[in-house]
Amino acid sequence: MYFNNKQYEQSALHYAETQSSFEEIALKFLQVWEIEALKTFLIKKLEGFKSQDKTQVTMIVVWVMELFLNQLGVLRDKGEVNSPQYSILQKQLDSFLTHKEVKECVMNNKSTIYDLMASHGDKHNLIRLTIMNKDFERVIRHHINKNNYLEALDVLKGQNKKELFYQFTPALVQAIPKQTIQALIAQGRTLSPNKLLPALVTCDDDQAGEVIRYLEFCIHSLGCQQQAIHNYLLSLYAKLKPDKLMQYLAMQGQDSTMVCYDIHYALRLCRELGLSEACVQLSALLGLWEVAVDLALTVNVDLAKQTANMPQNDTELRKKLWLKI
Repeated sequence: MYFNNKQYEQSALHYAETQSSFEEIALKFLQVWEIEALKTFLIKKLEGFKSQDKTQVTMIVVWVMELFLNQLGVLRDKGEVNSPQYSILQKQLDSFLTHKEVKECVMNNKSTIYDLMASHGDKHNLIRLTIMNKDFERVIRHHINKNNYLEALDVLKGQNKKELFYQFTPALVQAIPKQTIQALIAQGRTLSPNKLLPALVTCDDDQAGEVIRYLEFCIHSLGCQQQAIHNYLLSLYAKLKPDKLMQYLAMQGQDSTMVCYDIHYALRLCRELGLSEACVQLSALLGLWEVAVDLALTVNVDLAKQTANMPQNDTELRKKLWLKI
């Protein structure tokens, strides 16, 4: 009676209480394109299912989601995102998602629901739902895939989950190096510099300045003594900031047992790059005094004199070195 009198909402509530064929009733509303009444029927029908009726529950939840997303999509296409109608639909969808049986269904069928939202281009609801489900990895990946790197970083910073930082730093540091490095610095001791190193070594010269900033923070502020970190910073100094290399070598001191970097690696690298003054200091550190003085003479006499005076506890060696000068 209600249906024939076009009282579709009342009809939907009535049919939901009967044992009439589910598909037959749904088809009746579709034939007259009464989507609101169809949603009412489906949602009311959903309330009557038991928790073990998983197949039916899943079918109805996905169908209702499809109807909501389609309605919202039509309004978005018309540029009516800020319309009262859009706001009402969004609130109805939000309310639907709070139902206990709906939440359970979504949790058990996340990929299906997420794919459904993505197929409708509903980024807003997709992100909201993934956050609600604490699927932060998916949220971050979604932002990165859309080149929304700052949004991805904001989500990442909000979680303080180490594994997510290790997972997404490679992509983020390439795209937004300054902001990413600042986020890493803000994490302080929470993150392991060694675990971040694979992401940092892939950076090119454009991002090297920010990488240096992070490595300097690790060494000067965190007191990091890991050789891999020191070696990489040394290599960046050697290639890009030779003046800072000399400051770094001086800071590390003249005791070969106390420096944090690999001296042989450093010497080999500096030779390849033609950094003679650094080679002098490193050769001396390895006890290659004659080599160090000979090389120092190719730079300037003052450096040679300074190098010859370095073996404080070996008078004979100092004399021998001075004879070279």
